[in-house]
Amino acid sequence: LGYRKGYSTIKEALEDEQIYSIVKGAMEESGKYLIHHFDFSVVEHEKYMEKTLKRFKNPNLRDEVVRVARQPIRKLGPKDRLIFPAKKALEIRIIPKNLVKGIAAALKFDWEGDDEARVLQAMIKKEGIQEVLTRICNVSERSSLSTLIIDAFNTELTHPKSPLI
Repeated sequence: LGYRKGYSTIKEALEDEQIYSIVKGAMEESGKYLIHHFDFSVVEHEKYMEKTLKRFKNPNLRDEVVRVARQPIRKLGPKDRLIFPAKKALEIRIIPKNLVKGIAAALKFDWEGDDEARVLQAMIKKEGIQEVLTRICNVSERSSLSTLIIDAFNTELTHPKSPLI
């Protein structure tokens, strides 16, 4: 998300209220599955989110947006940090609207300095977004997750530097 809006660091990106809201919302969506499935404590999850977000905002850490966003093919894998929690959220009837915004942003990551980003963009251009979702993310064409991701991906195309709101 920060890359799409032109930020250099995670700290800068999280100072943007829209991005902060999406990141926090994605953490909440992921957490709801963990709380539901593993009986995690709501309070402990809140503390974890607060600690994580505080760490990302630490002015002494210069965490580059492109470092966090790099290797989008790996991060879009079916068992990685974006697709897996989005699928699990849907299983417990939570619409992962914030995770989907992150997925769409990952699909749009086009930094020339990242080999996976170049491969991903070439695949999308040649084969289309649905084929990428099927092959890389293991997201079926008929699934509600596919529909949500494609809608978010296409929405962003209208406003290239928007954070998908």
